[in-house]
Amino acid sequence: VAELASMTDQKQAVQQQLAERDAELASEAEHRQAVQQQLAEREAQLSDKVAELASMTDQKQAVQQQLAERDAELASEAEHRQAVQQQLAEREAQLSDKVAELASM
Repeated sequence: VAELASMTDQKQAVQQQLAERDAELASEAEHRQAVQQQLAEREAQLSDKVAELASMTDQKQAVQQQLAERDAELASEAEHRQAVQQQLAEREAQLSDKVAELASM
């Protein structure tokens, strides 16, 4: 009888240890799930940031392209203006020569 009582006590002690371990494992599983949820949320935030940065990079490239096109336009306008000024200077010189020629007559 004493042996059976001792075995019953041991069985209850083992069952108590198993119940405690089950509780620990359940708690760890909950914690792991919470951490995984946080990681998933953080990953989503980072993904959004990456998309935002990609969009900003595209916008930056578009603006740089527009600026390069405008620089080319301005350079072309400056060349044209210089050519017109050259023509005006030549025409002014011709007119000045004509005036001098007429004045000498």
